[in-house]
Parts: sequence; structure tokens; C-alpha cells
Amino acid sequence: MSPRRVHLAVASVAVVVLAAPAMAGAQTPGMLAGTVRDGAGSPIGGATISLPTLDRDVATDRDGSFMLRNLPASTLAVHVRALGYRSVTRRIVVHGGVPVRLDLTLAPATVQLASMVVSGTATTADRATPLDVAALAPEKLKTFATASLGRTLERIPGVSSISTGAMAGNPVLRGMSQGQIRLVRDGVGVESFAGTSRWTPPISLGSADRVEVIRGPASVLYGSSAMGGAVNILPKSLPRAERDGATVSALVETQYGSNNHERYANGELASALRSGVGLRVGVNRRTAGDMATPDATPFGVSRLPHAPVFAGRLAHTNYDQVASYGQLGTAGAWGQVQAMYDGFVGYNNFLNANGRPTGVRNQNHELRMRGTLVRGPWVLKPNVTYQSLRIQRAATAALRYEDARATDGWDQDLGKQVYTSRVELEHAPLRAFTGKLGIEYQYQLGTTRRSAIEPSSDVRDAAAFVLEEYRRGRFTLSGGARYDQRDQRADLGSLVGELPADQRAAALHRTFDVATGSFGLGVRLSEALTWTSSVGSGFRAPSIQDLYTDENRPAFGWLEGNPMLRPERSLSTETALRFDAPRVSGSVAAYRNRVRDYVFMLNTGRTRQVATQTRSVFALSQTDATLRGVEIAAESEVATHLFVEGSYSAIRTRNETTGEQLPLMPADNLRGSVRWAPTRLGRLQAPYVRLGTRYVRHKRVAGRTEPFSDADFAPTGPGLGSTPSYETFDAGLGGRLTLRAQPLDVSVEAQNLTDLPYRDFLDTQKGFTLGMGRNVSVRVAAPFALLR
Repeated sequence: MSPRRVHLAVASVAVVVLAAPAMAGAQTPGMLAGTVRDGAGSPIGGATISLPTLDRDVATDRDGSFMLRNLPASTLAVHVRALGYRSVTRRIVVHGGVPVRLDLTLAPATVQLASMVVSGTATTADRATPLDVAALAPEKLKTFATASLGRTLERIPGVSSISTGAMAGNPVLRGMSQGQIRLVRDGVGVESFAGTSRWTPPISLGSADRVEVIRGPASVLYGSSAMGGAVNILPKSLPRAERDGATVSALVETQYGSNNHERYANGELASALRSGVGLRVGVNRRTAGDMATPDATPFGVSRLPHAPVFAGRLAHTNYDQVASYGQLGTAGAWGQVQAMYDGFVGYNNFLNANGRPTGVRNQNHELRMRGTLVRGPWVLKPNVTYQSLRIQRAATAALRYEDARATDGWDQDLGKQVYTSRVELEHAPLRAFTGKLGIEYQYQLGTTRRSAIEPSSDVRDAAAFVLEEYRRGRFTLSGGARYDQRDQRADLGSLVGELPADQRAAALHRTFDVATGSFGLGVRLSEALTWTSSVGSGFRAPSIQDLYTDENRPAFGWLEGNPMLRPERSLSTETALRFDAPRVSGSVAAYRNRVRDYVFMLNTGRTRQVATQTRSVFALSQTDATLRGVEIAAESEVATHLFVEGSYSAIRTRNETTGEQLPLMPADNLRGSVRWAPTRLGRLQAPYVRLGTRYVRHKRVAGRTEPFSDADFAPTGPGLGSTPSYETFDAGLGGRLTLRAQPLDVSVEAQNLTDLPYRDFLDTQKGFTLGMGRNVSVRVAAPFALLR
């Protein structure tokens, strides 16, 4: 497809978005009103009433009342949550012109592992849904958000992080990482240069309401790169004036971390008019100095085998990130349309094993136009997105970002323009069926200005998909299918240039036609116990970097791509038991993932000279692989307001060619905590005090195929490849304090309380330094109602 046709396809979806109000036609609006109270009959102010199908929410007033106007005639799920209380979901039927009354009583929070999710077909916290989706709710997201996306999500069972320092972290889902996991924002893919563990997603979570994680294949929904799962960042809803008159609100957040003197500030302003127009703008900045590890005697002084090369305050680990976001839209009984923007510019330095820096500049700009068009049980969601991203690195030059920025000393400079059109048609329950179908088209134009990491390229992907769920009595069935047609072209680079002339054209133009599917069953065995089982296929087309990279990677060595790589294909099966009672909740899941043509980095045993350094040469290769694992999570109220939580994750893998385990796999880990959390304590709403621990089991490298493993093959040298077991402790306290009717959300969180020296297996710097030392983080957030 020519660029002209690409732009025409994108423009067509944009026209659908903008024409949504006219296409909907005249509808008689409905209304939902009610109150939210506690068991004693006292009103609960600040509770959130959400209609996930319509992307709408509203907060209750001080008297516990709420109102949602201009609702379409339809069957809708209503989700209600409040700090310190157990959330509930109800289903209502709205008829045009007929008000609906919903008065709710919330019980004090006991346990709650299931959160509202919207990924897939689920729009509630129904435990019988076979799709394995976990959510980081808004309150937890605000408390635990860091500069590292991987570290932010680590509290979800089955999620680990390949990390470098305090700010770089790529999520790992059941052993799948980087290009095998799809990062999406509101259901639309967010592209990045996922070439190495240090090329982290260029995003900020300031505009996010919550984050959902699909564990297991998600290719039916999101196509290539979702064979291991997906991370869906869901934005805050468009501001709405549900009562008479306009509204204006503001949010001010600030956070400080003691370890690297990290400072974060976010300011947001939101406004809505009675006419249906809504606006939200925000800007935030996160900046930090050098990271500190626990004290240890460096190898250069002690000469002890496997001692760290660097310890204490680590040079070249600082960063500076600025992000901004905005929403502007209009809404009515027909639905809503809005334009959304997310921008990110980040600078960070990485410390290398030789003590020299690599400075990086990462920028990303996303502009989205999306609509929610409602007609009876049908919801049409057109979405068109433009994304522009660029990464610049001073790797070979070994410059800090401060110096590279001042002198234009970047020796690697890559850019990408991405156009995506996606249209989904969802429907409310129709004869026990709920689901969606959709089409998607994406065009990527990659431009390499400096670097042999990847050549300039263009990628086109067209897809159609369907996902349905059928509920009858105790049984829930789900099924989905997707077809992708992908076309990739690249400019001539050094690897392809070495091929015979008659093979180059085929190596530079790759096409992939792939069908994927999923099927699941959920059975409610009792009021509290549900069994689910599912099978799903996924795929990942080899990326431009996988195929053609040929350059030094400061983190581990020289990497050679493979122009003949085949697409990875996976078939995953999972079975789970989920228990959800008033005082005990939990789940046990076991899975097996068989991957054909799994891509991994093979240590060739060759070396290449880069300036004065001798670098190991890794080449991308393929094998069949098997991944098997178990995830357990549980929470119990053992006494009034006293909760015990725990989770355990373990994975076993096998390279079917060599019999060895697969590289870059997480170690077994066990988390536990004790939390005291009454509903209210004086002026404090939902206060909590928590003490937790994390135990990570020892893990050995996967032989010579393991990156960052060189230290294991030099027994008298510094650093580690295989890592010993370790246990760290953390603690936290917080709550919402109301002073003269002004709420303040306050939290204090401490990680690695004892300042334990440790090395995590998925830390790319374990070969020459230690993990992060003690860190105490203080966060304060103040929401203001300026006009109501």
C-alpha cells in the first residue's frame, strides 16, 4: 500500500470519529442517579462511579449522591469503588427518557484481588472470565509508580522486570519480554525501539487512570508482539459536567525518593461545560541524581572473586524526564469524541562495565482521535493515532547526555513515524453473547540517521479480529480469532550486503500471513470458587532490529541480526482456580507455553574489537522452546482490619535443541506482607500500615546463551552471572487526610529497608555492581474542586 493510501485510510477513520455525533442520530437521553453509603447509612463522598463501556465516570458529592446524564438506551455495567471500601459492580438497563435510580451500600474493604478490567470482552471484575487479566488499580498505581514501567508492575504475580539502574525496566510476563509483549495505550499499540533491555518504553503514567496486564497470548486482540501478553495503559476519562453549570478541578502531586534524590511533580487542570465539552491538561517532570547501592568493597581493592566493580554512589545513573498530556472532546447521549495527546522527552545516563557512560535521549509524541458511538446495544469505537518517536544515544562516543546534548555528540540516531487506524464494534449482552469485532491497519516508517542498529524501513500491517464471550448459568465460554497480513521492507545494511546478490531482495522484503486464535472455559463451581481453562496461540514477526542489526551494544557485546529469521509462534494452555469470598480471596494458575522458532541471542564464541575493547559477539538464532510455570496469589483478613497477602511465581524453561534453560528468565520469587487497614481513623480515610518481604531464589545462567554471563566463566574475576538467593524487606503507610474539607493523599513507602547487598538475576548491571540500596519515597497528592 502506498503512503497516499495509508494516509487515506487514516483520514477515513478520522472522519468517522469527527462525524460520530451526526451518525448517531437523535436519541432520547437517559439518566442514572443515586447515592453511595456505608453500612451505618453515612454518605461516602469521593466514591467513583464508572461506566466502562462508555468510558465515563463521576465522583460522588459530600452527601454521597451522584448523577450521570445523557446516557444512551442500553444495558450497562456500573462499577463503584471508594477508598477503604469493597468495590461492587451492578448491571442496569437504561431506557430513553426514563431515569434509573441506583442506591448502593458499600461494605468496609476486606480482601479484593479482582479489579474492574476492560481488556478483552470483560468490563467487570467477573472471576469467571477465562482471559487472565490483572489490573493495577488507580490508588496502587499512584502509590507505586516509578520511572521504570517494569518495576511499577512487579507487584502483579507473574510480572518481573529486566532492569538497568533506577529508571530502565522492561516488563517480563511469564518469561516473555521486550518484543514478545505488546505495550498498548487504550487498546492501540505504542511502538518503541525495543532492541535491548536498556531501550525502555518512552512513556509517563501521568495521564493514566490504571494499567491492565494480560498474562498469556494476546495476539487475537493486539497482533504481532503480543504472543507473551500485553500491558494496556488506560487513560483518565473525559471530564463531564453531570450537574448544572461548569466544573473546574485541579490535581497537584509531588514525590521524593531518598536513594537517588528523585523528585517528581505533576500538575493537572480539568474542566467541563454543561454543553458536553471537556478538557484536561497536565505536565510532569521526574528528575534524579546518581543511584546508590549498598556499601561494599570494590573488586579493585578486595580482589575477591565476584566482588562488584563499583559500589556506593554510582556515577552516570542520573536521569531527567518531562511529560505532558491533554484531552479535548465533546459528549452527548450519542457517546463522545475526543482528541488526546501524550508527550515524553527523557534524558538518562547508563553506567557501563568499563566505568564509562552512555547518554540517551528518548522522545515520544502520540496524538489520538477516538470516538465512542452508542446505538442500543452496539458501541462503535473508531480510533486513529499518530506517533512520532526518536532515540539518540552516545554509546560508542561514551558521552553523558549532558555533553552529547551540548555538542550534538550522538552517534546513534533513529526515528519512527507510526500511523494506526483501529475500529472496534462492541456489543452488550445479546442472547448471552458479549464481545467485539474489529479491523486495524498500521503503517510504520523508520528512519536511521546514524547507527547500524537497524536500517531505515517501512512496515505495514492489516488485521481483522473477533472476540466473543458466551454466558449461560454457571458456564462462561470465550473464543476469538485474528488474521494479520504484515509486509516489511528495509534498506540495504551490512549483514544483507554480505549475502549473494540474488538473495538480497528476498532478505530485505519479508511478508508474513498469520492466523491466531483463542478458546476458554470458565465454570463457577460455587458462589466463591471458579475454575477456568484456556488455550491460545500467538505470534511475533521478527523486528527490523532482529533481522538486520549489526552493532556494538555496550550492555553485553556485539549483536548480529539474522535476515532469515522466521516468525515466532506460540501455543499456550492455562488452567486456574479462583476463590473470592468476603474475607479470603486468591488464585492458583498453571500454564504451559510451547514456542516454535523462539528467538534468542547465541554467544558465538567470536570477538570483535571496538576501539580498545574486545567484545563478545552474539548472533540471533532460533529454536523450539517450552515454558512452564505456576502463579499463586492470596489475601486474607485474619483479624478485624488486619490483612495478610502473599504471592509466588515460578517458571521452568527448556531450549529444545540444547536441553538448556532459556536465557533472561526470572528467578522464582515469593512475596508476603501484613497490612493493617481500617476504613477510617480520625480524619484519615483508608489509612494503612504495611510490612512486606520479597524472597528471590538463586538462579544459574543458561550456559553461553545467557547475556551478561561472562563473569561466570572468569571464576577469579569480578561480578556475577548466576545470582544467589536474597530477601529484602519493605514497608509503607498512608491514607487520605481531610483538612478543612481539602483532601490530601499521603503515602510513605520504603524499599530494601535493611540496605541489603544483592544482585537480581534480570539486572543487566549485575556483572559489575549491586542492586539498588535503601529507598524511602514520600508522595503527597491534593485534588482541588475549584468550581462545581
